[in-house]
Parts: sequence; C-alpha cells; structure tokens
Amino acid sequence: MRNFLLGFIAGAATLYGSMSFHLIQAKDGFHLIRKNSLTFTDTYADIREFGVGDWREHSGLAEALTKSDRPSLMDDAVKNSVRHSWNHLWEKEPAE
Repeated sequence: MRNFLLGFIAGAATLYGSMSFHLIQAKDGFHLIRKNSLTFTDTYADIREFGVGDWREHSGLAEALTKSDRPSLMDDAVKNSVRHSWNHLWEKEPAE
C-alpha cells in the first residue's frame, strides 16, 4: 500500500509539473518556464533551431517567455530564419 501511495504522489506531481511548466532546450542549456495556463501544450520544446514561423505556431510558449522576462531566448529566431532561407536559396538547382 505504501508503494502505491508513493507512486500515486509521484505520478500526480509529474502530471501537475508537466501541465504547469515548459521545459525548454535552448542553445545555452535547459530552462524551466511557468506556463500561462494548465495545459499539456509545449511541455517540452527544443527552440535551438526555431525560426519566426515556429514562434507563430507556438505563441503560448512565446507569451510565457515574455511574461517570465526571458524574451532573449527568442533572439536567435531571426538569425535562424535568415540562415535557413539563405541555405534553401543556394540548394536549389538552376532551371533549364
């Protein structure tokens, strides 16, 4: 019975934590950011290669970063978008 209760408490804590926080992997390591509402959306996000379009799709995550005074984690989005566009431009073969 004791093992069941410990497992139940650990499971409930994990469930609550995954609904309350974003675990973000950035270039400088991992960050734990409080979510704006209880949801499973973007519980884990690897933002190392996010571009501007990715931030539009993950607006809740962007809002949470802004509210937690960590908008600097979104700074690489423009650089990544430009680099991706530049690489895509040069990868295309010329039309004949």
